[in-house]
Amino acid sequence: MLESRNRNWDEFAARIEYVKERLRSYLDNGKIDDAERAKKELEILDAIHPEKNTYPIWPFDTQILIKFLTPQIVPLVSFVVSSIQDGKGSVLSNILHTLFGQK
Repeated sequence: MLESRNRNWDEFAARIEYVKERLRSYLDNGKIDDAERAKKELEILDAIHPEKNTYPIWPFDTQILIKFLTPQIVPLVSFVVSSIQDGKGSVLSNILHTLFGQK
């Protein structure tokens, strides 16, 4: 997928550069009608810009991940704080001792 995205970006950049060069040439030579056609071609190319073809950058959508993890913060912080306040007999310390085998 990454190769496809890079290939599309390279192809798009080459097309845009070619049309811009033609547009400059038409303007330099006073060919206004041809320049207008080149401008319309640029507008069409903008409509098919690869950025508008959303290729996933990461397998997770960060907005969804944030929306999912945000409600988890309060219970987690509450659990950690209550475990610290309880002292040696806390649930968290028992879990840690069980996992790491140290008492």
